[in-house]
Amino acid sequence: MSHIHLLCTDNIPTSVGVHMRYNKPKHEFPMHDHEFHEIVLVVNGHANHYINGSIVPMNTGDLYFIRNTDIHTYSDFVGDTFEYYTLLLDTSITDELFAFLGKGFLSESLFTSPMPPTLHPDKVEKEALDAKFSTLFLMLNGDEDRFLTETKLLITDIFAKYHADSVTAKNNIPLWLEYAREKMNLPKNFTQGTERFYEICGRSREHCTRMMKKHYGISPNTYVSELRLKYAANLLTSGDLTVSETAIECGYASIPHFYGLFTKRFGLSPKEYRDRTKNKI
Repeated sequence: MSHIHLLCTDNIPTSVGVHMRYNKPKHEFPMHDHEFHEIVLVVNGHANHYINGSIVPMNTGDLYFIRNTDIHTYSDFVGDTFEYYTLLLDTSITDELFAFLGKGFLSESLFTSPMPPTLHPDKVEKEALDAKFSTLFLMLNGDEDRFLTETKLLITDIFAKYHADSVTAKNNIPLWLEYAREKMNLPKNFTQGTERFYEICGRSREHCTRMMKKHYGISPNTYVSELRLKYAANLLTSGDLTVSETAIECGYASIPHFYGLFTKRFGLSPKEYRDRTKNKI
């Protein structure tokens, strides 16, 4: 396959090995590969991605990691405007980042599969990614060291969310659900119970329950209860609160109810759990 080879020296003008572009192509670019990796987010419009001998539709919100070994171009633009961000990464940047994060971080197939993955974030995820790319783009041509740091944070977030071994089987988890789970890790939220989880999700109880069971294998009630009980266990072993104070701190209005749930979860009453752990300190 005839193609051109793009060099870092011609395409990454910064001194820190990363660059960014906002593209509105009117004409297709020749087939090419490059010395660097690319992360591409389609902001608007539709086109076809000719890559490694295949044709992949590109639609608004799609996210791509294009490896330095991939041969590709964009063509067949549909509509008046096809817009996308391109984040260009010297391979030394990704090598350094992945070495720091460890061998178990990435799914090995990301680099060995014939085709890079095509990701289709939902509307909420697309808006969040769009905002992150836009924020990073505004940093271009400013402080290069800060731009590099923010780029590393962004690509770490993207790879952890979509490509890490730990989430390979779960890379279709909606962003709103991950966001809700992250927010629920705060005591001010999980101590309010499952109703707070539904509020943060902004979806119906039925939909939240269905998505939690599909992606995490548990119900919202079980998930929130586990957060509260683990928090209670930590308070009992690391602070000076009484059992009753701990129950109230974790959002339990009924002390006997708290006793029952805690004992069932840990096999010891809250007092026994605290005393046994305190004896080890």
